[in-house]
Parts: sequence; C-alpha cells; structure tokens
Amino acid sequence: MLFGGKRAQFGWLFAAIGVAVCAIALRDLDWPFARYGGVGHGRVIAVSETNQEVNESPTYAVDARFTDDRGRDRIARSYTEEPPSLDGDVTIDYDAEHAQIEEMRNGKTPVWLAIVAIFPIVGLALALAGTRRALRAIHLLRCGQVVQAKLVSKTTGGIIINDVPESRLTFEFVLPSGRVQSCEVRTHEPQRLEDDETETLVYD
Repeated sequence: MLFGGKRAQFGWLFAAIGVAVCAIALRDLDWPFARYGGVGHGRVIAVSETNQEVNESPTYAVDARFTDDRGRDRIARSYTEEPPSLDGDVTIDYDAEHAQIEEMRNGKTPVWLAIVAIFPIVGLALALAGTRRALRAIHLLRCGQVVQAKLVSKTTGGIIINDVPESRLTFEFVLPSGRVQSCEVRTHEPQRLEDDETETLVYD
C-alpha cells in the first residue's frame, strides 16, 4: 500500500527509467549559455565521427589548435553534424580553462534534447500522487469507521494498464446520523468489489 497501487508503481518505474535515459543522453549536453572572454583563430587538426546521431546525421568531434592571448598552444574540441575540412581555419572562443569553436557545440548532445528530462518528472509526479493516496488510506485504516456499502453504479475510466481499463465504482452507505453518503472507488480489479451484495468500507 505504501507504494500507492499500480499507478504509483508505474510512476516509480517510469521515473527510474527516465533517470537512466537522462544519465546517458544528457551526460554530454551542450551548454549554449557559456561565456568566453577571448577570441582567437585556429586550424582544424582532427575530425572524427562519434557514436551519436542527431536527426539521423552523425555527430563529429572537431579538434582545432590555436594560441591564446598568453602565448599558450591549446586545443579546442567541439561537436557538429557539419564538420569542416582538415587544416581549415576556424574562429575559437575561449577563456583560461575552456575553448569552443564558433558555430559548433561544446557538448555532443544538443540542448533541445534536454526535453527528455520531462519523463522522470512526470513519473515522479505520478508516484508521489499514488503515495499520497496510500498514506491517506493508511490513515483511514487507523482512524476510520467501518460500514457496509452497496454498489450503485459502475463506469469505465480513461486509464488503461496492461490492456485493462480503469473501473470507477460508486458505493452508497448510511451514516450513523441516517444520512446517505456516496463514494467513488477507482480500480483495475473491479471483480474484487462486485462479488458480494455489500462491501466493507472505511470512512472518516
């Protein structure tokens, strides 16, 4: 119950898979907001194809040699799907520690692919919602009142798990005051709540 039922279990699984996908896909994410203080000119010394593709085009790693404003020979590595020719001239933005070839990325993965981060967020939201319902159910079991309820209607919801649609069952029960109260139960196993004339219900 603490895992919040099938919907929450699906959410935890979705979040875990999403985190794994993000860890792989975003580890070399381009950061387009990087700022550099210096600009120099360099020459391409190496172009190599990586194991990544963007829109079915292979991503290339491009190395260019340049001399910074301190007279140090340095190499800038950047990534692109349109590699320049060897020995071609390029413009390089740099600071004391980092350098990037202009019109190329500083990471293999384009920043727009960061959208995959939405998957673990959605999964976590589903999982937390299910866990919240489970905690509410635990509170009912500890502090609620027991009553017999009668099934009065059944409809089908829009959520399908393992080809089984969600069922929404409405029950009515009588409070000690004599007032008739109703409640809705959502489940993917409605047969467990339809086998008796009345079902035991806990309310607060």
